Amino acid sequence: AKEMGRARIDQEVVKAVWARIAPGLAEVDPSIKDAFDAPLTLPCIAPRHLLVLNGEKDPRCPLEGLQQSLAATKEAYERLDGQERLRVYIQEGVGHMMTKQMWEKIDDFFTATLS
Repeated sequence: AKEMGRARIDQEVVKAVWARIAPGLAEVDPSIKDAFDAPLTLPCIAPRHLLVLNGEKDPRCPLEGLQQSLAATKEAYERLDGQERLRVYIQEGVGHMMTKQMWEKIDDFFTATLS
């Protein structure tokens, strides 16, 4: 955000990051608003196993945006009868970081889904 002269991460910053790390992938049809965003992409994973981890206070992935993405994702998993394959863990009071509890959730997820 700072490199772009922005005080905080916004939609334009996110687009610029995707264009930088995945050239061509994020440049979608400009007539489709937010065509490369989590509410549209996360549901595409259904019905495969998916673990979503997030800190409640993560400024880079705000809870409001995560909830929008999860709503669309849960609908897709329900439609494909795969609800038991979607796991979500939002850790209270945590920002943009991995915690011991999150690593434990990852370990539990892999143990359950890969064994």
